[in-house]
Amino acid sequence: MSRKTVKVEMPRVIDDVVLLFERIVARNDGVLPAVPQSTIYIALGALVGLAVPAVIGGSAGTPPALPPGTHKIPEDIALTMRTLYPSIKRNYLDLVALRGLLQSTSNNIQTQLGLAAGQTLVSTGTARNLISRASKVLLGVHAGVENELETYGFTVVVGTASGPNPPTPPP
Repeated sequence: MSRKTVKVEMPRVIDDVVLLFERIVARNDGVLPAVPQSTIYIALGALVGLAVPAVIGGSAGTPPALPPGTHKIPEDIALTMRTLYPSIKRNYLDLVALRGLLQSTSNNIQTQLGLAAGQTLVSTGTARNLISRASKVLLGVHAGVENELETYGFTVVVGTASGPNPPTPPP
């Protein structure tokens, strides 16, 4: 006869941990504690176009009755989770806003540098285009002493190219 084994997977991603924590509190209590709005989330959320969610839950009122056969988690765990939840949720909203700002900033800098999808050295007005054009001008100015470009921060590799073998004259 085989023995039954059970393994509960623990989330490893921030979003999943917060969501599971929230679900446990909501399922156990029937209502989530009120979450004060975050100043960072409101400011950065507006900056990157995120809608500020309505405050969820609140401790007013009685939670709905649990379905028959449902068991609650021990009160010491539930109390700690209820106490911790507003801080976790507020910090999570800050993280969401910062992620949005980071993505927006990353997209902008990629485009300005000329590193965005579809951009090349000839994409006008990008940093890479201007650097490429400057290097060509400086190569002309410093012809014969190309290593001078290193003083501008360029990496210069001077070498010799091997050409095809000259034809051997017939005997």
